[in-house]
Amino acid sequence: MAKYLIVNADNLGICQETNAAIERLAQAGRITSSSLTVVGEGFIDAVKRLEQLKHIGVGLHVELPIDYDKRNLLSEKPQNMYEKAESVRAMKEIAAQFEKGKNHGIAFDHLNSNCDSLEEERRVDCLPVCLHFCATNGLPFRYAIRHQEELFENFLKTDNKPAQKAQYQVARFAQQKDVDMPEQILSYHAPIQELTTYQGLKEYYLHLLKNLPDGVSELYVQPASEKSKFFEDTIEWKKRIWDYEFLMDTDFLKVIQEENIELVTWREAFKK
Repeated sequence: MAKYLIVNADNLGICQETNAAIERLAQAGRITSSSLTVVGEGFIDAVKRLEQLKHIGVGLHVELPIDYDKRNLLSEKPQNMYEKAESVRAMKEIAAQFEKGKNHGIAFDHLNSNCDSLEEERRVDCLPVCLHFCATNGLPFRYAIRHQEELFENFLKTDNKPAQKAQYQVARFAQQKDVDMPEQILSYHAPIQELTTYQGLKEYYLHLLKNLPDGVSELYVQPASEKSKFFEDTIEWKKRIWDYEFLMDTDFLKVIQEENIELVTWREAFKK
């Protein structure tokens, strides 16, 4: 079986500077997909840029914060929205965000789980909601079938049995709903405090690519620019700059070629 890789740039739409960084990656052939937040201040700017980026796919970057006081929900603006009627409110908000993108000409090709933040204890009930939404709209869901921790023990050595159990439960439910999901989702999942240099991050990513299993995987990164209004001189933001630098690194494409990895969009991946 062949190795297929979706390379997804998260956070399209949060600001013009991030949009510009993602656009450069797309034009350079370094990504096959991006995830769009329709409630971000750079949404309209992102829509305009996507008109020239028809070769990449676009996923809906689900935004479901617990206390939404800085950005507006599209469906309603409840307080503590996960304490009561979580599923109903989550479904309404996902649908509203999906429709906003659709009304601006965006043909979403997957639902993005927002870096797996929907797995958090207070949000776990949203996972079945996302799967129902994907099944209804014929969308794949960004949620790994198997655990990255099991495959890369040299990097990730934490005991994650409760998360594994939840992972398998979601995978079985997705199979029942006929929702496509990748074999695994790759990113920098180790504690961010352990990241000290760009070279360390690069070696980590290259290790993941060199050990990519057969089937469909996704590598997601959060590329950003130092010009972003959100930029702070912290390791979290340095990592975002390094994400951009890694995808532009010649060794990235070199390993892709050496490992016979085929870069695909979400739609292409599940037609293989």
